[in-house]
Amino acid sequence: EVSQAIARLRQRDIPVFALLSELPAGGHSAGFIGQDARKMGRTAGWAMSQMTQPGPVGIITGSHRYVCQELYEIGFRGYFREKAPQFSVIEPIFSQEEATLAAQATQALLEAEPHLTGLYVAGGGIEGVVATLRASGRGDLFVLGHDLTATTRGALIDGTLNMLLSLPRRELAERTVDAMMDWFTSKNRLEGTRQFILPIDIYTPESL
Repeated sequence: EVSQAIARLRQRDIPVFALLSELPAGGHSAGFIGQDARKMGRTAGWAMSQMTQPGPVGIITGSHRYVCQELYEIGFRGYFREKAPQFSVIEPIFSQEEATLAAQATQALLEAEPHLTGLYVAGGGIEGVVATLRASGRGDLFVLGHDLTATTRGALIDGTLNMLLSLPRRELAERTVDAMMDWFTSKNRLEGTRQFILPIDIYTPESL
């Protein structure tokens, strides 16, 4: 339905710009301002493989309906399959972007996988993950999440999280405005389908 709506708008020469998660619509795709989600997932896999011992690693994502989160998982799994087969990636658990569900998912994962070595939080609800990890005392886990916020900053500082792959928010806003203004200025239909791939900001406890 979303793809059809984009196609109808593009046929009327109205540009559509997707943020964070791409919205393909065949020959009438939306423009895109965000990060390369597959590379984000592979970067998460690389970091985890370098900074923890081989063993089972988990992934908590928000929903398979988000294209970007689906690609995070694909990239994450792909890295381990190609470069670090001594690790095993557990089937993802979904949080539906809710902190309470994310907390429940984390608790269930810790109980089901006592030898878990790493956890990749690739979706929303990380507040629940952080609270559960603090209560569990599992300081041995390598935990990687997305985006620097007040919650994740505090979790990095106290050691609950080990690394964040973050979005450069100011650049996201600037690129979005630039893309829209470029279309209005040029009236070139192709301007409405341009992609602006943003860099990955990486944060660790020592970089704050």
